[in-house]
Amino acid sequence: MLKKFLSYVSIGLSIGIGLAGSLFLVVFLSHEYFSPSPENFALEQDGRQVETLKAIIKSLPESDADLCKNIQGVWYGSRESNDGAYIDSWEVEYKPNGEFIGTFISKSIAAETSENQKGTWTCNKSILMNDLMIDGERFRFNYLLLHVGDDQRTYVHIGPYELEEVFISYRKRNI
Repeated sequence: MLKKFLSYVSIGLSIGIGLAGSLFLVVFLSHEYFSPSPENFALEQDGRQVETLKAIIKSLPESDADLCKNIQGVWYGSRESNDGAYIDSWEVEYKPNGEFIGTFISKSIAAETSENQKGTWTCNKSILMNDLMIDGERFRFNYLLLHVGDDQRTYVHIGPYELEEVFISYRKRNI
């Protein structure tokens, strides 16, 4: 009787350990393959942004004027956040050699931060792309140019899924 009881316990214990091991493997593998790591998440975001850019570029009619030709120069502007908590302002120079340099200031009731940025820019089919490094990490900011005149530029930030914030900048003239 004791022998039979011990065999049932050992069988039950073996089955329990097997099920626990299987459950661990399923959870571990599903987390590894289906839950993005920070690196994979960044790649997925880049992939979504690339697809959004492709869709926007394909949707632009061929007959539309390319607004890239009038980008060079110094542009400045400011924008209040939707909740009114802070105001962002900027001054950026787009150089003929494809470089840009700019100062970006964010003001809130509690603090003010200023950041100098420099990088490269390209523009194609009314899509302005700014590439820069921030704290050793590469960033690309993409904008759809809606209007570029002699003194004013209207553009919208292209996010991972959609067109996001609209900006207006003004050309800085030497007086």
